[in-house]
Amino acid sequence: MDNPPELPHVEVNVTPLSDILARYSQHSFQELQTLIHTLQSKAKNDNAKKKAFLDLLVGIRQNFVRLYVLCKWARASKDIGKLIDVFVWLRGQNQKYADSIFELSTIKSSLMSAKLPDPDLTTAIEVLMTGRPQLPTHGLLSKKPLSPYLILKTLRNLNVSLSTRMALEDDLPPAFQNYKVEDGRVVFHVHKSFQASIAIADDSVDDSPFFLVDFEFSFALKDGSLIQASTPLPAVTHSKIEKLANAALAKEGLFGLYDLLHRFATTFKLYLLHRQLVAMRIGLWKGNLSHTYNAEKCFVVIKYWAKKPSSSKQKSTIEIGINKQTNDLSFRWVKDGKLITDHGISFDEFDGDEDNDDGEMINLERLIRRITKRHSELNIQQIYDDIADRIEDAEKLVSINREGGNCSIVFNLNATKTATYSLDALSGKGYFHDPTPLMTDTANSINSGEFSESSLKLLKFRLESQIQELGSMLSATGWINVDVVKLPSAEVSKLNISYAELKEPHLFSQLYSIRFFRRREWTAGWFLCVGISGFSRQVNWWCARIKSNLGQWSINWTESIKCGQNQHASLYRLEQDYDYSSLVELSRISAAKLLCHLIEEELIDKGAKIVTLDFRHPNVDKFFNNSKLKSYLPEGLQPKNEDDNSPVMFIDNNTLSQVPNCWGDLVLLVKMSSETRTMEMILLGELKQRFYAPFSGASGDVFKQDFSENTSIEVNQKELVFSIKSKVCVENNRSLSLTADLLTVLNKLTALITLLKLVGNDQTIKLLDISLSEVTFQYGKDASESISLILANKNAEDGSRMLFDMPNSNPHQFARDYLRILLAESLKVPQFVVPRVYGSSSAMSMANMPGIISPGGLNGFITYLKLTLPLSRAIQEITSKKAEFLKLFAKKASLTDDSTPPITINGIPCLMHDVFCYGSSRFRLEYIITRKSEDQKKSGKIERVKVAVDVDLRNRGSFLDANKSLFYVSSPDTTHAPTFLKELFAGTEKFEHDGKSVVALQKGAAVAYQSIHPLLLKIHDAFYEKYGTDS
Repeated sequence: MDNPPELPHVEVNVTPLSDILARYSQHSFQELQTLIHTLQSKAKNDNAKKKAFLDLLVGIRQNFVRLYVLCKWARASKDIGKLIDVFVWLRGQNQKYADSIFELSTIKSSLMSAKLPDPDLTTAIEVLMTGRPQLPTHGLLSKKPLSPYLILKTLRNLNVSLSTRMALEDDLPPAFQNYKVEDGRVVFHVHKSFQASIAIADDSVDDSPFFLVDFEFSFALKDGSLIQASTPLPAVTHSKIEKLANAALAKEGLFGLYDLLHRFATTFKLYLLHRQLVAMRIGLWKGNLSHTYNAEKCFVVIKYWAKKPSSSKQKSTIEIGINKQTNDLSFRWVKDGKLITDHGISFDEFDGDEDNDDGEMINLERLIRRITKRHSELNIQQIYDDIADRIEDAEKLVSINREGGNCSIVFNLNATKTATYSLDALSGKGYFHDPTPLMTDTANSINSGEFSESSLKLLKFRLESQIQELGSMLSATGWINVDVVKLPSAEVSKLNISYAELKEPHLFSQLYSIRFFRRREWTAGWFLCVGISGFSRQVNWWCARIKSNLGQWSINWTESIKCGQNQHASLYRLEQDYDYSSLVELSRISAAKLLCHLIEEELIDKGAKIVTLDFRHPNVDKFFNNSKLKSYLPEGLQPKNEDDNSPVMFIDNNTLSQVPNCWGDLVLLVKMSSETRTMEMILLGELKQRFYAPFSGASGDVFKQDFSENTSIEVNQKELVFSIKSKVCVENNRSLSLTADLLTVLNKLTALITLLKLVGNDQTIKLLDISLSEVTFQYGKDASESISLILANKNAEDGSRMLFDMPNSNPHQFARDYLRILLAESLKVPQFVVPRVYGSSSAMSMANMPGIISPGGLNGFITYLKLTLPLSRAIQEITSKKAEFLKLFAKKASLTDDSTPPITINGIPCLMHDVFCYGSSRFRLEYIITRKSEDQKKSGKIERVKVAVDVDLRNRGSFLDANKSLFYVSSPDTTHAPTFLKELFAGTEKFEHDGKSVVALQKGAAVAYQSIHPLLLKIHDAFYEKYGTDS
């Protein structure tokens, strides 16, 4: 057996792998070199250059990976060349088969021209039978006319044959049983569908087949309606239907003909309805109607209310198609995605109507209007049913009106006002009759949302309409609407609102609204709460005190408004037929309720313990009979007055103001006048003893002072009784508290008694002047060393409610700022503590003065004034000497006189001094010495030396005490100090004043506060004796 031939070796278009590796290596090097030159350009930023470099590296790496795969594959194959040869040979064989097939198809195409034509068998048979062919004459030969006798005879024979054939038909379609035989044809008339005529070719009864002679429709489209009228077909259409009908007659007989023609007529009806819908969509129904016409499946889907939003599953449509049972046009109504079968609407509205003279069959627009009207009626009924399912006795609030052929729902807003809501049959959108802006907004909200929410939105509309009407009436009667108050549900529950008429309690928050109103004269925080519901005719009223904490509103006190002034009267509820007079009466009742509770609430908030009784209470009469306060009762306020129910409040003195010099309880009388809209308050109290000094401006033992137009105080030191009167105009009151002025005067009286008790017990202090807001006393040798403590009406800028003032010549003027700090601190602690921090940073934050001034703390402040008075005198004298020194130096510089100038070096004073205050307990005398240097290396040069003398206030206990407090005098560096100071610290120099000597402590000396004045003057003179004279 011969071996197969060798495969031809292919060397064309084959590149060695080594060449590929070498070329790509060179290519990669060239790309990198080009990119490096490009990166040197500044046209691109660094990020763009980095990205370009990374892209190049990734591309080169991918190609080298491919080359690595080729190398591995070539190394594993034994003969890569043989594989290439096999591949080339197989491709060559495949190409040869393809060429062979192409050549065979070319040969087939070329043989078509050699094919012989088909034989004319028809002509051959005609020649065989007649001897000649029947050729067309092309109208050149005249035809022999038929005689009338032959025509009539033929028609009569055809009529007989057709009658016989029809009589012999075993199964005739029901629609064809109404036929007529005339003129050689059978005419079938299908009511409101079509008319067709059939005939036979000859008078044979059995064998001759039927064929269609004529066909026309029995309906036409006129003025948007299908009417009964003959509609012939166009010639082309008639020819086509004739062929189809003859084929159906030959195959299926009359049943096949009827099915064909009936289906054709029904399809044409559907097409005419489609044309009518197209005309409607560009007319009145534009935008509200859309439809889909499917000619193949023979149906039309009409979507009405197209602009009304609805989901895909809740669309409302009218579907028109062929009924499988009747094989005629019919429709079905899908309402909101559900099929409606009991609508009672007929598709062929005028079928069998004898009054229909125009022969109208189908009016599609009237059908759509009837369906949309029925849809509107069902929706209105559904809204009413939803409302009835949600509230009790819904018929009292809503009703359905069917007058005039239109269905609408009527809401009873109040006794005289209603609102009518209807649905537009054209668009399906709801609307109100005679709409207001609120009605328009509600209708738009309903139309843009789901229908299931319509009943809830209508109840909300009823709620909002009541809110608007009641709000306008309240505004007209002087009430102010407050919109910022929003109560959480937990706070609303405090009002104990009944919603038994609501079947679905979870809707309470949506159908019940609480509005807040106030009078212009009311105190902030007091409101009239009005409860309005959308499910009831009732309006609830409360009087409440509401506060806000970080945006959270809460009810502190609430009470239903009672009718009249009797607290036990029945609840005052205004039904929905309220009028302006009832709202004015409501203003009077609510104002009385608020004022009766406001004072008591304010005092309780301040911690007072109160017992409130009426003037008619027997215990009130008993109290005043045993007290000298009875004579201070004003006219109209007397115990056992049956016509007076004004409250009397007995206030525990220890829980309100703690008046030091007061017996028992304080008595607060309240008298309200409904005519003048004012309220008068009188606070009475009994004093234990007289004051230490008479009041300035007092008339004998009686002191009277008016703090404002409506607030005054009277102190009778003979009877030891004080009374504070305050009158508040309810209509014009803008204050935050009705008792603010009254308590302000009481606090001033408390503070005054505390100051007088403190100052009056100190024999070293002399009272100069007393008033209710200021006490002036002298703590030194003359009136210049005095101070006035002032009770401020309002907090000062630094937060203190007590200020002070002193004469300009007072020695403590240099420490005025630190005294202000100490006074503020003394009001916050029971004992006065000396601050340990020096410098200006010792000024701490100051709290407001409490109701009772701490005697221990203020006593410490007064002690401080007395302790530092000698030091202040010394500083005052040293400061005045500095002024005299500078005056002499200025005279020398200007050469204006011959006075002896101070010693100078090169025009600079040899000695200067200054005083510094570091806090409330450290002071410094600083001396600046200018002299020639004693150092030989700096011979002739001028040097300046500072010597400081520090004075510290020290005490041996935690609090200031005149017997335990000393001044400590020291110096950081005594090198250049005078000899007297050095010897004083060392103990070799004795110094004594008023029998009190200085205690030497090596680095300083301790001295009593009485001796600090002469000691500092002695030290000051020692400095000037050494450096400030010619000696």
